[in-house]
Order: sequence, then structure tokens, then C-alpha cells
Amino acid sequence: MQRHIDEILIPTYQSRYKVLMSAIKTHLEPLGVQVTTGAPYTIPEQEKVVVPAGGFFTYISFPPGLPSAKVIAKRALDEYALKFAYGEMFTVKGDATSAERSKKGFGTGARLCWAWHEERELQDGIERLESLLNMMLVENKKQTV
Repeated sequence: MQRHIDEILIPTYQSRYKVLMSAIKTHLEPLGVQVTTGAPYTIPEQEKVVVPAGGFFTYISFPPGLPSAKVIAKRALDEYALKFAYGEMFTVKGDATSAERSKKGFGTGARLCWAWHEERELQDGIERLESLLNMMLVENKKQTV
């Protein structure tokens, strides 16, 4: 089992993670999307930059001025056959502090799984999300003019 983990699973997951992060950097960050989980951080005492890649998900936040993450997710599914978990899904019903945190943070984004999908699927999904966000940003500009 350990050999399978070391030789198959870890390299597979590392590669998928790198593909997803590269696609986000190339296609989504220029639109204002930010990686909010799995983002690099610095350990002050060591002045060492750490890029965490634990878990099987990366969390992104959509840029201000767009509709809710729930609306983005619905359009992604309806118009681009793209399904992802949007932040509001993780609000704990009946917990006012959870609802408040959702409005100010995790509710504005999406949780993307990089462990389940093949590299090409990850790349393609980010490209489809880029197309949708570009369209929504154009629509938003038209509405504010």
C-alpha cells in the first residue's frame, strides 16, 4: 500500500494540483479571482515561503461586482456543463455567525476539487469558468453604464 501511495497517488495528485493552480493563475487571476485556500504564505521567523497543497480542494474567491457565487455556479452548470461547490453551500443553517462569515468571506467563492479529475478536465473546467466570468464581467459593465 505504501508503495502505491508513494509511486502512484502522490505524483498523480501533485501533478493535478499543479495543473489546476497553473490554470487558475493563467485564466482566472487576470479576471480578479483569488486563491484563498492553498495560497502561499510566509513563515516570518524563517522568511520561508510555503505553498500548501494538502487536502483535495482549492478555494477561490470571485472578484467583486459579480453576482453571488450561487448564481455563478448555476450559470456554470446551465451554460457550460461545469459543476462546482459554491461557498454559500457551506453555510450552517441556523447558525447566524456562519451566515455572517459567508457574506464576508467563504460565500463569495467556490471550492474546486483537484484530486478527482484528470489533468485535461481540470484545465478545460478552468477555461470554461474563464469564459463564463468574462461574459459576466461584460454583462456587469453594461448594467453599470
